[in-house]
Amino acid sequence: KRKGSAKYGDGGKIRQKKKQYEKRMALNAPQKEEEMNERGI
Repeated sequence: KRKGSAKYGDGGKIRQKKKQYEKRMALNAPQKEEEMNERGI
C-alpha cells in the first residue's frame, strides 16, 4: 500500500521535515530558557 495521500503529497517527506523541525526546537528550547533567565523574566 502507498503511504501518504494525494492530499498531503508524499507523507514520508513531511514526516521527515517534522522530525527535523522538532529536533531543532528541542535544541533551541534550552538556549531560549537560559536567555530568559539571564534577563530575569
